[in-house]
Amino acid sequence: MTSKMNHFKDRTLPHLPAWISTTLIRPMRKVKALSLIVALILSVLSLLPGTAQAATTEVQIGSARGKLVFEPSTVTIKAGDTIKWVNNLSADSACNVVFDKVAFDTYNDTEEDPKAIDPELFSYLSHKNVIKEPTGTFTKIFNVPEGKYTYACTPHQSEGMIGQVIVER
Repeated sequence: MTSKMNHFKDRTLPHLPAWISTTLIRPMRKVKALSLIVALILSVLSLLPGTAQAATTEVQIGSARGKLVFEPSTVTIKAGDTIKWVNNLSADSACNVVFDKVAFDTYNDTEEDPKAIDPELFSYLSHKNVIKEPTGTFTKIFNVPEGKYTYACTPHQSEGMIGQVIVER
């Protein structure tokens, strides 16, 4: 029994030569400990402010009752977040999501925000092709400056099918 106690004291394994235990096993224990410490640090860092994952916000194209609206009509997101528009209408109500100056002027009573009426930005954000299939989707990542971005369904804009995305820092 004394030999077993001495054996565990120097941390060699009984079925392996001592040189294997000291050159291979001990360093592996250090690597495992280091890996655990790194994993713990990364877990803590992921909880800190400013390291949040981008969020996805869903906007319904059409109400559950079949009304020609975006629900919700206004969403507030962070720069880098994603919006997913989901067609909630029947196949005979084809809709799109178009950001343009007409939609901006219709929805906003305040001074124009130059970032929000940039034609290149409109093109980047818009999905001009109509979504015909029920539950069809369009997704866009908002890698844009903070501001208010107004959009409309062009076939139904005259019926008030307008929405707005507010991008914050």
